[in-house]
Amino acid sequence: MSPGLYDGFDGYRSATEELRAEAVKSWLVVLDTNVLISLYNYQGKALAEFTDIFTAVGDRLFVPHQVLDEFWRNRRRALSENQGSHRERETVEKSLADAETAFRKWHQRVVDRSATPQPDAVRELTEARKTLLSFMDARNAEAHATTPDSPTHDDHVLSRLEPLLEGRVGPPPTTGELEALIKKGVARIAARIPPGYMDADKGPERAVGDFIVWHQTMAEADQRKMSILMVTNDQKEDWWADRGTASMRARPELVSELLATTGQRLLMMRSRDLIELGSMLGVQVSSSTLTEVALADDEATGWTAELAFAYLEYLHGWPEHYQVFCEAVANNGHIGRARMAEILGRNPEQGMKGAGRPFGTAARRVTEYFELDAEPVLPLAAAFEVGGWMAEFVMPEELVPIFVDATAKFAATE
Repeated sequence: MSPGLYDGFDGYRSATEELRAEAVKSWLVVLDTNVLISLYNYQGKALAEFTDIFTAVGDRLFVPHQVLDEFWRNRRRALSENQGSHRERETVEKSLADAETAFRKWHQRVVDRSATPQPDAVRELTEARKTLLSFMDARNAEAHATTPDSPTHDDHVLSRLEPLLEGRVGPPPTTGELEALIKKGVARIAARIPPGYMDADKGPERAVGDFIVWHQTMAEADQRKMSILMVTNDQKEDWWADRGTASMRARPELVSELLATTGQRLLMMRSRDLIELGSMLGVQVSSSTLTEVALADDEATGWTAELAFAYLEYLHGWPEHYQVFCEAVANNGHIGRARMAEILGRNPEQGMKGAGRPFGTAARRVTEYFELDAEPVLPLAAAFEVGGWMAEFVMPEELVPIFVDATAKFAATE
């Protein structure tokens, strides 16, 4: 039979809802490190419902050994980040205090210049402030119950993961196997073969982590003769094609490699996508959990989806800089000096002073419009070589997923 449209080009086919349902209900579900780490962002019902999905997957759940190795190496850092300042609580406390002060001023100006506010009104404000702050304190205490120094038996995430992952973690490579994997991974990175080449600047042993995860995933697929649903929150281009679009999917090279090596298919999704499909496994996920998942993603970066979209609205007033920004987002947060100069109509061999000014101006306008206490981190800033020569503009890695989604949504409105 002659080949058809997708024969040999399976990686270019977008996933249908039917395929997504099939993958969730019958394929091997592989969890990446960032999915396990992200569990520390959830509490109570949200954590329970998320892990209920893993329970429903049952013996189809698989964690490559490399993933667990990275999880343990990064666990303390994740817990430390979750111990950050109670900024929102402090903001609420200050706002309520300001409201009481404003009320007192209003009362003296409008009602009676000589009298203090009515006791009942002040009492109601005071009681409301105490009630709200007590509620926030209790929730903060619950959220931060597990600290970097907590014993593992007091870790609320580990207590859920231990029974779930029993017998579902891949075997460790031998010393010889690991050395061979590192050597092969370094060669693949040099040839820009996905996944892993976007981590080339991390040093050989860390840079090959994604490749080792991928190698161990393929080995498990081959051994169990099962197609792979890989759940990852990694947004880099060496995992995904058409990022931030409706056709976002696994890199075609990965689909082809798994098919050629094992005869199995590959589908990828983010953890929030899996949560949204929980009903296919009989898990009813509440709207509050879906909201908490979205908020956790936003808080982890310091930018919300709303702020990112507003930033693009302002930046769109500088069309060339908007193009620079979108190309940087599409290139995993990087755009080189030469390409930027080309878009802006400048000579890359001459000075680029002031080339990034609109990026800062747009951030300040967002700060002013939303009355933020502090200006958010600049999403695209110059990186300099030794000697002060601007080499490229770079976006913080943690902001890339937020702006991938924001640029796709903003483009749809143009």
